[in-house]
This record gives sequence, structure tokens and C-alpha cells, in this order.
Amino acid sequence: MEEIQGLVQEVRSRLAYCVDGWKPKHPFDFFDLRRFEFMKNSYKGFDHFWWFEDHRYAMMSSLVYLYIVVLLAPACLGNGSKPMKVKWLIVPYNFGLVAFNAYIFHEFLAAGWATNYNLGCVNARPYSNDEQSNRMANASFLYFISKHIEFMDTFLFIVMQKWRNVSTLHVFHHSSMAYATWWTTKFAPTGYGTFGPMLNSFIHVLMYSYYGLAALGPELRPYLWWKKYLTSLQMIQFCAVLAHMTNILCNHPGCQYPIGLNILQLVLCGIFLGMFAKFYRKTYETKPTAISSEKNALGTPTYAEIVQAKKAQ
Repeated sequence: MEEIQGLVQEVRSRLAYCVDGWKPKHPFDFFDLRRFEFMKNSYKGFDHFWWFEDHRYAMMSSLVYLYIVVLLAPACLGNGSKPMKVKWLIVPYNFGLVAFNAYIFHEFLAAGWATNYNLGCVNARPYSNDEQSNRMANASFLYFISKHIEFMDTFLFIVMQKWRNVSTLHVFHHSSMAYATWWTTKFAPTGYGTFGPMLNSFIHVLMYSYYGLAALGPELRPYLWWKKYLTSLQMIQFCAVLAHMTNILCNHPGCQYPIGLNILQLVLCGIFLGMFAKFYRKTYETKPTAISSEKNALGTPTYAEIVQAKKAQ
């Protein structure tokens, strides 16, 4: 009994140390992590942006995205709504992201990966205020911004009634990356953990180039045979990040990088690799049937299916 009481007292003392008299005024305050000691080790370079200082804004951004995509949009636009013609927006949006990701990729290279970074241990701490470190941190911050801009991918699919593109993989990838990149940017905007964002920004240059060219019209479709290889490159990217992070974790245990973020990236890359591999097999190795090719990810009938059903009546 005395041991249990001692344990309870220890837990209380540790909570008091972390909380330091904190009392929630709103349920949302329970997610306020700024009261905890580990937050003192975060990078402060972007705290002048009120929406970046606290993880709750990134969390709410992902939650609002999920609410719109999973609940609101299917209820409002999923019952045979007519597709909107948004080519005027799709083309500049995709090529704009090509330019944005190309710039981010260039900055990752110039700030370290093409100069003095290597595939071994590159410390993220202590945070340095030199020009190169600030440039790498800025690239990480822009990468975080890009993950929220990319929510538009889903919204454009929805208004065009391309529900089959709004798959579980698509939604999970967008929502999780928008939130996870807050943690990596807040606690390790430099160091070896930027290897994954650097690769991903390059992959997105290719991906949005494909989307932009496909949006220009059917005349270019014969030249877009390389979509299959783009998916392969995405899987190679995840394998490379998994190998890189595992190597650091096993062979460089003293590397100054938050181990929690290392594990986070390992878990996400493992999940993405499995989901992309499943998508690859389903799309390129399995012959689609007439029924499965007409079904979409959320089970909502497309506009074409509604029109065809009415004609059959």
C-alpha cells in the first residue's frame, strides 16, 4: 500500500513539475503542450507566426480537412452533383506547386544536402543561428506550408466529382503529413531528418508536373505513360528514408536528433510504403473489372453513374 501511495505521489510531483500550476480554461487547453518541459527544447525561429507556435493549429487544420472530406463533402456534393469545370484553376495550381516544390528542393540542397550534409549523423541540436542552418530551417518551414496547400488536391477532386481519387491512402497521407511536419519543423528543422522532406519535394515536382500536364487535355495523355514509374519512385523514396533513419537509429545512437521524431518518421514511412504498395498492385498488376473501375473510394456514386442510371430507367 505504501508503495502505491509513493508511486501516486511521484506521478503527482512530476505532473506538477510539468504543469506548474496550469489550469485549463477550455477543453482545447488540454492539448496545449507549451506547459511541458520538452517544449523548451523546440526551435523558436518561427514562433512569431502565431499559428505555428502551438501544435493545436496544425492539428485543427488536419481535423477540419478530415471533417470536410469525410463528412461534409460527401453529404453536400456526393449525391450526383454535377462536376465543376475548374481547369482554369487546376493548371496554374499544379504548375505553381511544381515551382514551389522545386524551390524547396533547391533550398534543401543548397542549405546542406549538396554541400556538407551526409547520410550519416548530422546533428539537429544544438540549434545554430548561422546562415546555413537558418536556410535549412526556412526550407523545412516552407515544406510544412506546402503540406497544407496540398489540401487543395482533395478539394479539387471533390468538386470535379473524381471521388475514386479521394482514397483512404490519399486522405490519410495528406492529413497525417500536414500535422507530422509541424513536429519535425518545430523540433528538428535541420539535421539528418531533412533527408525525407528533401526527397519528397523532388518527388512532388514530378507528381505535380504529371497532374498539370494531364489537366491540359487528352491530347497529352499518350505522353503520360510514366505514371506507373512515378508511383514506383514514391515507394523507393519511402524505402530510402526507412533505410536512412534505421541506420542512424542503430549505428549512430548518440546523434543529436529527437528519437521520437525518428520513430515517427519510421512509422509513417512504413505505413505509406504498405499503402502505396497495395495501391500499386491494385492499379497496375490487377486487371480492373467493369464494376470495380466505376466504384470510388468513399462509395459515393459519381455524376456519370447517376446519369447512366437515369437513362436506363
